[in-house]
Amino acid sequence: MSNDNGWMRVYLRDYFFRNGVIGSGCAERIFQEEIIPWCHDNLRLDYWRTDGVTKYSFRIEFKDPEDALHFKLKFG
Repeated sequence: MSNDNGWMRVYLRDYFFRNGVIGSGCAERIFQEEIIPWCHDNLRLDYWRTDGVTKYSFRIEFKDPEDALHFKLKFG
């Protein structure tokens, strides 16, 4: 899904459920310990940003659609 500003938005809905994460606190920990470091290590600085959190879903936006695809293949 594309956001109004042209960035591509990726939702992580099923990732946590598939990995046995039930509570939002556990999802937040995985997000901070696995997903954010992966983005720092594999994507260009200032080309990605977190875009919000719901109970079991995280949103990340990407400036480059190829980065969004790379991320989706890894975590989607």
